[in-house]
Amino acid sequence: MKVKIAQKAILFSVLFFLLMADAAGAFFYYRGVDPVVWLRETILDQRSERDLSVIRSQKKPAAPEVESALIVEEKVAEEPVPEAKKIVIEVPPVPPAEPPVEAIVGETTENSDGSTTTVVAEGTVNQTDLNRVASLSSGSGDPYAIKFTDETGTNAALEAVVKDFLNSTLKWGSEISELREITVRDAGDVGWSGQYFGSYTTAPSGDITSAYGGVTLNVHYYKDSPDFNDYMKLIFSHEYGHHYTLYHKWVNGDLPATERFPDSYYDARPLSKTSTAVDYSLGWEDCEAEIIAEDYSYLYSGYDYHAMSNTYGYPSDPGTRNWLNDIANSVKAPTIADVPPTVALGAPVEGAVLSGSVAVTATAADDRQVARVDFYLSDALLISDATSPYETSFDSSLYVNGAYIIKAIVSDSAGQTALSLINVTIYNTLSPPTPPPTDTIAPSISFSEPETNPVAWTGGRLLITTTATDNVGVANIKLYINEKLVAEEQSGTLSRWWNWFSGAGQYTLRAVAADAAGNTDEATTVVDKL
Repeated sequence: MKVKIAQKAILFSVLFFLLMADAAGAFFYYRGVDPVVWLRETILDQRSERDLSVIRSQKKPAAPEVESALIVEEKVAEEPVPEAKKIVIEVPPVPPAEPPVEAIVGETTENSDGSTTTVVAEGTVNQTDLNRVASLSSGSGDPYAIKFTDETGTNAALEAVVKDFLNSTLKWGSEISELREITVRDAGDVGWSGQYFGSYTTAPSGDITSAYGGVTLNVHYYKDSPDFNDYMKLIFSHEYGHHYTLYHKWVNGDLPATERFPDSYYDARPLSKTSTAVDYSLGWEDCEAEIIAEDYSYLYSGYDYHAMSNTYGYPSDPGTRNWLNDIANSVKAPTIADVPPTVALGAPVEGAVLSGSVAVTATAADDRQVARVDFYLSDALLISDATSPYETSFDSSLYVNGAYIIKAIVSDSAGQTALSLINVTIYNTLSPPTPPPTDTIAPSISFSEPETNPVAWTGGRLLITTTATDNVGVANIKLYINEKLVAEEQSGTLSRWWNWFSGAGQYTLRAVAADAAGNTDEATTVVDKL
């Protein structure tokens, strides 16, 4: 009896399996799908989703950076998940296949009060988008208060992803209140994944008084990617890099879109102005606005990706990071009360053997006014010349044969001076010239600011001034903070302001003076940052 029941059960199972197989076969036949391929892909998709869920749950906080004396303190933010970060770097967002033909600077219109409004954009921006963003009010300065519009109807969750990323990871400041909208759109195969457009208003005086911007994220290329969120964050970091850098360039630096970023950026990065342009005339990857946006993304997004690295390398760190951290001040033209003058001897030349009448010439310049140039033969004043061209002559036969120093000392209207000198030999007889003596006397250097040693510093700005003297002339002064070279002057005085950022502790300031013969002297002082 049990055997018959078992046989019936087996027969029923076989019949059921055959019926299901026929049904499955009909399904796959109807769908045009190979059942083996379908099964393998389904398993792989489920495994990928499982692995991605595990990856996304593994939050890895980035270790805080060790700061030098002149580095601004950064927020500690979470790094992208390593596995997703690797994928995004290996297959990064694709830049425009062809550079936009449109200039970065768009239309400028004149307003009734005499001011002008200029639109700036990557490529062509829909006029509807411009009008909509222009009608929006400024934000509160809270990243979570930025208007977020999901035109796809399927990416509402991206709002929290992008805003969390902006708040905790990216660098932002006062400009955030003027990012008026983030739009998510399936724009199709348009050749871009993200787009920034902005506008600024210039008063009749030339002062740029206000600016705002908007960001559009095109989900078309990545909407089916398991790393969708990471791609959107990386793309957004580039677009916010535009808003962060351009806003402060316009409003704080009063630099319109037709002018370059300040030389201080090019020096800090470093970058050459000869191979880059203010617009797209040389190509997308040679536009300075795109390079600096990528610098921002590389330094702050955590993805370690830079689209122009093969051409221009990576931005210096901490040099570029410090420049961006303090961008509101970095883009301003430096305020200098008075620049010291400069002077250079033209004739005779270094090491010349002189005889008979000798002509001495020099060129001098100052940002305001050159008061005079004093010419010396060693320590004897030859003449004080108050008019250009600065020149004099002397009869070398009146002097004993031997080594001498010709000096030109320029003074400006503020009493600041600069020195140029050369070594010469006077020879007016048949006897061979006496070789010039070797300079073995070292210069002397000291700090005049700060006035105390050590000095307790609790905030604000600290003036550092060091002065050197030498029996012949000071060639240069170098300033080190905790053995890091931070400044250098080719004169006898070095003065710098040190802005308080962060990094409480004790710092040693060391100033080194050198003369033309290589003799050196140094002085140290201690700053206690409390």
